[in-house]
Amino acid sequence: VINAPLKAVYQTLINVDKRPEWLDGVDTINREMTSERIGMRHNYVFHGLKLINTAVYRDFYEDHALYSEKVEIPEIKLTLQAHYEMEALDDGSTRLRFNVNWMGAELPAQNKKGMMAGQASNFELLKSVCEKNPA
Repeated sequence: VINAPLKAVYQTLINVDKRPEWLDGVDTINREMTSERIGMRHNYVFHGLKLINTAVYRDFYEDHALYSEKVEIPEIKLTLQAHYEMEALDDGSTRLRFNVNWMGAELPAQNKKGMMAGQASNFELLKSVCEKNPA
C-alpha cells in the first residue's frame, strides 16, 4: 500500500524519466523523446544487463489502473511481461500489485526468486518516491 493517490502512483510508475529514482542499479535511461504511450520503447542498463522495455498495455480509471511492459534482456535471451495493477483505496492511498509472466523462460527457481526480491526492494523505493516526490 502506497500512501499516495492512484493518479500519482500511476503517473510515477509510467514516467520513464523518474525510474532511476526507484529502480536500484539504473543510472540512465535511453528512450524515444515522446510522451509515454503504448509501443514506446526505453532501454536501460540494470546491474550490467541491457533491458529493452516496451509499453504494451495501459488502462486508467478513477478507482483502478493497469499497466504492462514487455521486458527483453538479450544477453541472457530472456523475455517477460511485467504487469502492474493499482487500486484506489478509500483512505486516499493506493494498493499496487505486481505480477510477472515469465513467458516460458527457463530460469532456475532461485534466479526468479532473486529477481522478484530485487523488485520488492524497488517497490519500497517507488513507495517512497510516490509519497514524497511523485511525477
